[in-house]
Amino acid sequence: MPSCFVHRPLAFVRSSWAIAYDLASIVNLLVMPRRGWRGVFLVGALPAFFTMWTRRQVEEPTIWLETPAVAGVAFLVAASCGSGFQRRTIGSWAEAMGRALRPIVILAVLMAAMGSSGCLVLSLQPAYDNESVVFDEALVGHWENPDDQTSAAIERAEWRSYRIAYTDRFATRLFHGNLTRIGASTLLDLTEIRGSDPGPYLVPVHGLFKVAASGDTLTVADLDYNWFLRALTQESAGRPAAAVDDRRNVILTVPTSELRRWLARAPADAFGVAATFTRKR
Repeated sequence: MPSCFVHRPLAFVRSSWAIAYDLASIVNLLVMPRRGWRGVFLVGALPAFFTMWTRRQVEEPTIWLETPAVAGVAFLVAASCGSGFQRRTIGSWAEAMGRALRPIVILAVLMAAMGSSGCLVLSLQPAYDNESVVFDEALVGHWENPDDQTSAAIERAEWRSYRIAYTDRFATRLFHGNLTRIGASTLLDLTEIRGSDPGPYLVPVHGLFKVAASGDTLTVADLDYNWFLRALTQESAGRPAAAVDDRRNVILTVPTSELRRWLARAPADAFGVAATFTRKR
Protein backbone atom coordinates (compact mmCIF):
# COMPACT_ATOMS: atom_id res chain seq x y z
CA MET A 1 0.00 0.00 0.00
CA PRO A 2 1.39 3.42 -0.85
CA SER A 3 2.48 5.32 2.24
CA CYS A 4 0.16 8.21 1.38
CA PHE A 5 -2.87 5.93 1.96
CA VAL A 6 -1.71 4.31 5.21
CA HIS A 7 -3.58 6.81 7.36
CA ARG A 8 -6.97 5.78 5.92
CA PRO A 9 -7.17 2.17 7.18
CA LEU A 10 -5.50 3.31 10.40
CA ALA A 11 -8.26 5.86 10.96
CA PHE A 12 -10.89 3.21 10.23
CA VAL A 13 -9.35 0.77 12.71
CA ARG A 14 -9.14 3.40 15.43
CA SER A 15 -12.79 4.38 14.96
CA SER A 16 -14.16 0.84 14.55
CA TRP A 17 -14.85 0.54 18.29
CA ALA A 18 -17.86 2.84 17.82
CA ILE A 19 -19.22 0.57 15.07
CA ALA A 20 -18.62 -2.48 17.25
CA TYR A 21 -20.44 -0.78 20.13
CA ASP A 22 -23.56 -0.31 17.98
CA LEU A 23 -23.34 -3.87 16.63
CA ALA A 24 -23.05 -5.24 20.17
CA SER A 25 -26.24 -3.40 21.15
CA ILE A 26 -28.06 -4.93 18.18
CA VAL A 27 -26.78 -8.42 19.02
CA ASN A 28 -27.92 -8.03 22.62
CA LEU A 29 -31.36 -6.86 21.46
CA LEU A 30 -31.86 -9.76 19.02
CA VAL A 31 -30.03 -12.68 20.65
CA MET A 32 -30.56 -12.20 24.40
CA PRO A 33 -34.35 -12.82 24.41
CA ARG A 34 -33.94 -16.01 22.35
CA ARG A 35 -30.63 -17.55 23.44
CA GLY A 36 -29.75 -15.82 26.70
CA TRP A 37 -26.33 -14.51 27.67
CA ARG A 38 -24.56 -17.59 26.31
CA GLY A 39 -25.72 -16.83 22.79
CA VAL A 40 -24.55 -13.21 23.13
CA PHE A 41 -21.18 -14.42 24.41
CA LEU A 42 -20.68 -16.81 21.49
CA VAL A 43 -21.64 -14.18 18.91
CA GLY A 44 -19.18 -11.80 20.56
CA ALA A 45 -16.45 -14.44 20.22
CA LEU A 46 -16.87 -14.75 16.43
CA PRO A 47 -14.63 -11.74 15.63
CA ALA A 48 -11.78 -13.59 17.34
CA PHE A 49 -11.96 -16.30 14.67
CA PHE A 50 -11.91 -13.61 11.97
CA THR A 51 -8.82 -12.14 13.61
CA MET A 52 -7.12 -15.55 13.51
CA TRP A 53 -7.93 -15.91 9.81
CA THR A 54 -6.66 -12.39 9.06
CA ARG A 55 -3.43 -12.98 10.95
CA ARG A 56 -2.86 -16.18 9.00
CA GLN A 57 -3.62 -14.79 5.53
CA VAL A 58 -2.15 -11.28 5.66
CA GLU A 59 1.61 -11.11 5.23
CA GLU A 60 3.80 -8.74 7.17
CA PRO A 61 4.76 -5.61 5.17
CA THR A 62 8.20 -5.90 3.63
CA ILE A 63 9.13 -2.41 4.81
CA TRP A 64 8.44 -3.50 8.39
CA LEU A 65 10.32 -6.80 8.12
CA GLU A 66 13.33 -4.96 6.70
CA THR A 67 13.39 -2.46 9.56
CA PRO A 68 16.80 -2.74 11.27
CA ALA A 69 15.27 -3.12 14.74
CA VAL A 70 13.03 -6.01 13.64
CA ALA A 71 15.82 -7.72 11.72
CA GLY A 72 18.12 -7.34 14.74
CA VAL A 73 15.65 -9.00 17.09
CA ALA A 74 15.16 -11.88 14.64
CA PHE A 75 18.94 -12.30 14.38
CA LEU A 76 19.38 -12.43 18.18
CA VAL A 77 16.61 -15.06 18.48
CA ALA A 78 18.26 -17.14 15.76
CA ALA A 79 21.68 -16.85 17.36
CA SER A 80 20.42 -17.90 20.78
CA CYS A 81 18.94 -21.12 19.34
CA GLY A 82 22.24 -22.51 18.01
CA SER A 83 23.87 -22.90 14.66
CA GLY A 84 21.32 -25.36 13.32
CA PHE A 85 18.46 -22.91 13.68
CA GLN A 86 17.17 -21.33 10.51
CA ARG A 87 16.51 -17.64 10.79
CA ARG A 88 12.87 -16.67 10.99
CA THR A 89 11.16 -13.33 10.84
CA ILE A 90 9.11 -11.98 13.70
CA GLY A 91 6.03 -12.44 11.51
CA SER A 92 6.74 -16.18 11.15
CA TRP A 93 7.12 -16.52 14.91
CA ALA A 94 3.78 -14.82 15.50
CA GLU A 95 2.09 -17.07 12.94
CA ALA A 96 3.55 -20.21 14.51
CA MET A 97 2.48 -19.07 17.97
CA GLY A 98 -1.02 -18.33 16.68
CA ARG A 99 -1.33 -21.86 15.27
CA ALA A 100 -0.18 -23.36 18.56
CA LEU A 101 -2.54 -21.31 20.71
CA ARG A 102 -5.60 -21.52 18.44
CA PRO A 103 -6.97 -24.81 19.92
CA ILE A 104 -6.44 -23.46 23.43
CA VAL A 105 -8.30 -20.24 22.63
CA ILE A 106 -11.22 -22.10 21.05
CA LEU A 107 -11.42 -24.50 24.00
CA ALA A 108 -11.35 -21.62 26.49
CA VAL A 109 -14.17 -19.81 24.67
CA LEU A 110 -16.39 -22.91 24.57
CA MET A 111 -15.71 -23.82 28.20
CA ALA A 112 -16.49 -20.29 29.36
CA ALA A 113 -19.74 -20.26 27.41
CA MET A 114 -21.00 -23.75 28.15
CA GLY A 115 -19.45 -24.49 31.51
CA SER A 116 -20.56 -21.36 33.35
CA SER A 117 -23.72 -21.31 35.36
CA GLY A 118 -26.67 -20.34 33.21
CA CYS A 119 -29.75 -18.29 34.05
CA LEU A 120 -32.36 -20.03 36.15
CA VAL A 121 -36.12 -20.20 36.58
CA LEU A 122 -36.92 -19.88 40.30
CA SER A 123 -40.04 -19.46 42.40
CA LEU A 124 -40.58 -17.26 45.43
CA GLN A 125 -43.13 -19.75 46.77
CA PRO A 126 -42.83 -23.55 47.12
CA ALA A 127 -44.66 -25.90 44.79
CA TYR A 128 -45.91 -27.98 47.73
CA ASP A 129 -47.97 -27.54 50.87
CA ASN A 130 -48.24 -29.73 53.98
CA GLU A 131 -50.93 -31.93 52.43
CA SER A 132 -49.16 -32.55 49.12
CA VAL A 133 -45.67 -33.50 50.35
CA VAL A 134 -44.74 -37.11 49.57
CA PHE A 135 -41.64 -39.23 50.05
CA ASP A 136 -40.27 -41.76 47.57
CA GLU A 137 -37.54 -44.08 48.83
CA ALA A 138 -36.48 -44.77 45.22
CA LEU A 139 -34.79 -41.35 45.05
CA VAL A 140 -32.39 -42.13 47.90
CA GLY A 141 -28.92 -43.07 46.69
CA HIS A 142 -25.89 -41.82 44.80
CA TRP A 143 -26.59 -40.82 41.20
CA GLU A 144 -24.18 -39.93 38.42
CA ASN A 145 -24.54 -38.30 35.01
CA PRO A 146 -21.35 -39.01 33.00
CA ASP A 147 -22.49 -36.85 30.07
CA ASP A 148 -22.53 -33.68 32.19
CA GLN A 149 -19.91 -34.89 34.68
CA THR A 150 -22.33 -34.26 37.55
CA SER A 151 -23.52 -36.33 40.49
CA ALA A 152 -26.13 -36.12 43.23
CA ALA A 153 -26.05 -37.80 46.63
CA ILE A 154 -29.64 -37.96 47.94
CA GLU A 155 -30.26 -38.82 51.59
CA ARG A 156 -33.33 -38.97 53.80
CA ALA A 157 -33.69 -35.85 55.94
CA GLU A 158 -36.14 -34.83 58.65
CA TRP A 159 -39.83 -35.60 58.20
CA ARG A 160 -40.61 -36.32 54.52
CA SER A 161 -37.70 -34.46 52.95
CA TYR A 162 -34.32 -35.01 51.33
CA ARG A 163 -30.79 -33.74 51.79
CA ILE A 164 -29.07 -33.45 48.42
CA ALA A 165 -25.39 -32.83 47.68
CA TYR A 166 -25.08 -31.85 44.01
CA THR A 167 -21.60 -31.84 42.48
CA ASP A 168 -20.61 -30.46 39.09
CA ARG A 169 -17.18 -29.78 37.57
CA PHE A 170 -16.71 -26.67 39.69
CA ALA A 171 -18.27 -27.10 43.13
CA THR A 172 -20.58 -29.04 45.45
CA ARG A 173 -23.81 -27.46 46.68
CA LEU A 174 -26.17 -28.65 49.39
CA PHE A 175 -29.95 -28.54 48.96
CA HIS A 176 -33.05 -29.31 50.97
CA GLY A 177 -35.65 -31.09 48.87
CA ASN A 178 -39.38 -31.80 49.11
CA LEU A 179 -41.25 -34.08 46.74
CA THR A 180 -44.79 -33.37 45.58
CA ARG A 181 -47.14 -34.85 43.00
CA ILE A 182 -49.16 -32.67 40.65
CA GLY A 183 -51.40 -34.64 38.33
CA ALA A 184 -49.34 -37.35 36.67
CA SER A 185 -46.03 -35.56 37.36
CA THR A 186 -43.69 -35.74 40.33
CA LEU A 187 -41.79 -32.56 41.15
CA LEU A 188 -38.80 -32.02 43.40
CA ASP A 189 -38.71 -28.61 45.09
CA LEU A 190 -35.17 -27.54 46.07
CA THR A 191 -33.91 -24.77 48.31
CA GLU A 192 -30.23 -24.21 48.95
CA ILE A 193 -28.93 -24.98 52.44
CA ARG A 194 -27.19 -21.91 53.83
CA GLY A 195 -26.17 -23.31 57.22
CA SER A 196 -27.61 -20.41 59.19
CA ASP A 197 -30.73 -18.29 59.38
CA PRO A 198 -30.38 -15.74 56.53
CA GLY A 199 -32.60 -13.24 58.35
CA PRO A 200 -35.90 -11.64 57.36
CA TYR A 201 -34.50 -9.68 54.41
CA LEU A 202 -33.22 -12.68 52.45
CA VAL A 203 -36.03 -14.78 50.99
CA PRO A 204 -35.10 -18.35 49.96
CA VAL A 205 -36.10 -19.23 46.40
CA HIS A 206 -37.24 -22.59 45.09
CA GLY A 207 -35.97 -24.56 42.10
CA LEU A 208 -38.55 -26.88 40.53
CA PHE A 209 -37.59 -30.13 38.78
CA LYS A 210 -39.73 -32.82 37.19
CA VAL A 211 -38.28 -36.18 38.28
CA ALA A 212 -38.96 -39.82 37.47
CA ALA A 213 -37.16 -42.77 39.09
CA SER A 214 -37.27 -46.23 37.56
CA GLY A 215 -34.90 -48.82 38.97
CA ASP A 216 -31.38 -47.50 38.61
CA THR A 217 -32.34 -44.63 36.31
CA LEU A 218 -33.36 -41.14 37.40
CA THR A 219 -34.45 -38.45 34.92
CA VAL A 220 -34.51 -34.79 35.95
CA ALA A 221 -35.90 -31.86 33.93
CA ASP A 222 -35.85 -28.24 35.08
CA LEU A 223 -38.07 -25.39 33.95
CA ASP A 224 -36.84 -24.15 30.58
CA TYR A 225 -35.31 -20.67 30.87
CA ASN A 226 -35.65 -19.81 27.19
CA TRP A 227 -39.33 -20.78 27.16
CA PHE A 228 -40.10 -18.44 30.05
CA LEU A 229 -38.00 -15.65 28.58
CA ARG A 230 -39.91 -15.90 25.30
CA ALA A 231 -43.22 -16.01 27.16
CA LEU A 232 -42.27 -12.85 29.06
CA THR A 233 -41.11 -11.07 25.92
CA GLN A 234 -44.24 -12.01 23.97
CA GLU A 235 -46.51 -11.50 27.00
CA SER A 236 -48.03 -14.94 26.43
CA ALA A 237 -51.36 -15.59 28.09
CA GLY A 238 -51.68 -18.42 30.59
CA ARG A 239 -48.16 -18.26 31.98
CA PRO A 240 -47.62 -17.62 35.71
CA ALA A 241 -46.72 -14.09 36.75
CA ALA A 242 -42.96 -13.64 36.68
CA ALA A 243 -40.18 -11.07 36.62
CA VAL A 244 -36.49 -10.98 35.66
CA ASP A 245 -33.99 -10.04 38.35
CA ASP A 246 -30.66 -8.24 37.92
CA ARG A 247 -28.90 -11.57 37.29
CA ARG A 248 -31.30 -12.38 34.45
CA ASN A 249 -33.00 -15.12 36.47
CA VAL A 250 -36.72 -15.59 35.84
CA ILE A 251 -38.56 -15.35 39.17
CA LEU A 252 -42.08 -16.79 39.46
CA THR A 253 -44.10 -14.63 41.84
CA VAL A 254 -47.43 -16.48 42.09
CA PRO A 255 -48.64 -18.14 45.33
CA THR A 256 -48.34 -21.89 45.81
CA SER A 257 -51.95 -22.68 44.92
CA GLU A 258 -51.75 -20.82 41.60
CA LEU A 259 -48.32 -22.27 40.85
CA ARG A 260 -49.66 -25.80 41.33
CA ARG A 261 -52.62 -25.12 39.04
CA TRP A 262 -50.30 -23.89 36.30
CA LEU A 263 -47.91 -26.84 36.73
CA ALA A 264 -50.85 -29.25 36.34
CA ARG A 265 -51.49 -27.93 32.83
CA ALA A 266 -48.01 -26.67 31.88
CA PRO A 267 -47.02 -27.39 28.26
CA ALA A 268 -44.35 -30.04 27.75
CA ASP A 269 -41.85 -27.56 26.33
CA ALA A 270 -42.01 -25.46 29.50
CA PHE A 271 -39.54 -28.03 30.87
CA GLY A 272 -36.11 -28.52 29.36
CA VAL A 273 -34.54 -31.71 28.07
CA ALA A 274 -34.30 -34.23 30.89
CA ALA A 275 -30.88 -35.20 32.22
CA THR A 276 -30.41 -38.91 32.93
CA PHE A 277 -28.65 -40.13 36.06
CA THR A 278 -27.73 -43.72 36.88
CA ARG A 279 -27.45 -45.16 40.35
CA LYS A 280 -23.91 -45.84 41.52
CA ARG A 281 -23.58 -49.15 43.32
